[in-house]
Amino acid sequence: MGCHFQDLPCKASLCLRDLHFGTKGGPFLVCDGPTAIACPHRDWEHMTHLDVCRTKAGFIERCRGCGGRHRSMIEALRCELACSVKRSFDEGDEGGLVDVCERLPSTMRASAWRMIRSGVIERDGGRCRLCGKDLSTVPSWLTEVHHVRPKAEGGSDHPSNLITLCVMCHKRTTVETLLSGVTPPSIAEDCLPRDCLENFR
Repeated sequence: MGCHFQDLPCKASLCLRDLHFGTKGGPFLVCDGPTAIACPHRDWEHMTHLDVCRTKAGFIERCRGCGGRHRSMIEALRCELACSVKRSFDEGDEGGLVDVCERLPSTMRASAWRMIRSGVIERDGGRCRLCGKDLSTVPSWLTEVHHVRPKAEGGSDHPSNLITLCVMCHKRTTVETLLSGVTPPSIAEDCLPRDCLENFR
């Protein structure tokens, strides 16, 4: 029998234990087969299951994204993510997208980044913001999305902190950032190849 904290009992799904007990501050964990077997909270009590279902209903009965109803928490999170990404581009909403991304399980973070990345490229008209090159005619790996304020310095994945760059402009921008001393002092000018420095000065 499945665990009463699973989003979809007896299936690989989200663990709702933190949601049920009101613990915040981290992403949802994915409760798959091996995790469920090793989980110290793996149990099935009918009353606890009903309590968990009531807590879950508060989120899936009225989605924070679309206002509609969903079958599971994972569906509700996907919908909330899609709506938050759309709002961040349309209205510049900063807090909502960051909050949703913090709650996402690790398995969903890559898809969140793909949505944000494609939105930034579309917003910038498929052109490099520095050299103006049309990137719609080149392979996708030549198109990169750059963090204006690096994540290491507190920058976020919010669209207002992202711009579209071609791979060459991105490399040049990265080297200029390294040489300007924005990154940790352990990265010095003498660590970079001489010809690389000459090309980007």
